[in-house]
Amino acid sequence: VVTRDGKKIEIKETGVGPVDAIIKSIDKAVKKDVDKIDLVDYIVHAVTEGTDALGEVSVRVRDDKRLFVGRGAHTDVLVASAQAYLNAINKMLEARNS
Repeated sequence: VVTRDGKKIEIKETGVGPVDAIIKSIDKAVKKDVDKIDLVDYIVHAVTEGTDALGEVSVRVRDDKRLFVGRGAHTDVLVASAQAYLNAINKMLEARNS
């Protein structure tokens, strides 16, 4: 579920894994604003120790010209992945609008 212009949009996608499905869902949700997003890097590492470790995800995405970095952190690495990807896309949109 993504909130866009105050409205919640629910999109379901499949992928080769849950992160791939999340990325595809977000791509579908933002496709009218962003026509090209290439995921260049996806990096996960644990920030804390234990089974309830905080996972940090860093992504790099590219549009036609520039590279943008996004980060997310959460005890659920899938949530952190979505946060990081959306963070990078928001930076991309902000750069286009400035």
